[in-house]
Amino acid sequence: MSDIYTTIAIRAQEAASKLTSFFEPRFADIVSNLYSSLEEEIWFDDTDYDPAFDWTEDADAVWHAIAEDADDLASLAPQDAGDLALHRMSRLVARAIRSTSLIELNDVLSRSAICLDEAKRLHSPEIHYLLADAHECLDRMACLTGAQIAEADASMLPWSQSIAA
Repeated sequence: MSDIYTTIAIRAQEAASKLTSFFEPRFADIVSNLYSSLEEEIWFDDTDYDPAFDWTEDADAVWHAIAEDADDLASLAPQDAGDLALHRMSRLVARAIRSTSLIELNDVLSRSAICLDEAKRLHSPEIHYLLADAHECLDRMACLTGAQIAEADASMLPWSQSIAA
């Protein structure tokens, strides 16, 4: 009789291990969009365009969409420890995009470093790599902000202009 229960438990465990998290692909999309948007912020130069074309509204809409996607993912209940790590980092991504000061952005960056350190010790390499990519994007946001904006003008971060309003 114990063989039957053991066999059923093993089959259930195998089935559960084959389930994939819906957090991973959605978080990977968020990180990909974040990375692409940062690349456009760094390399985009509108000096040769007609002043009638205002590209800032499009950029603001993209940042707003990334923050909404991160909030949507953060509103879902995590299924396991890996999902919880992605859940926490998605909240940090949304907070970083909505940040209105360099101090707040640096706080988000330090919290993401803690989340990344925990993932390195506790989670699978896939989760760790996703979190490392997100942390790298947040670091680039902080570096970009620090290089372009003085502390007194940090309320006008490129990704928070439309969201803070």
